[in-house]
Amino acid sequence: MEDDDEHAGLVQRVLERDQHEVRVLLDSKRILEVIKSRKPHIVVTDINMPHFDGINVIEAVKAFDPNNKIIAFTAVGSTV
Repeated sequence: MEDDDEHAGLVQRVLERDQHEVRVLLDSKRILEVIKSRKPHIVVTDINMPHFDGINVIEAVKAFDPNNKIIAFTAVGSTV
């Protein structure tokens, strides 16, 4: 789950290079239907996305399958 084409392509290439089957979603609105129909082993998601952010994705995935593995990341930095 990534809303940026360039970042999504990078993650996809890295995972496919290691022989993983990858389904890229650029629209977070479809995440639940895809998770329910495809039952992925791992969900990789960006944290900062419009409509349905990564925290919502994590909560929804865990509600559907508490054992599902999730990798969450963001390209947005912050200074504290």
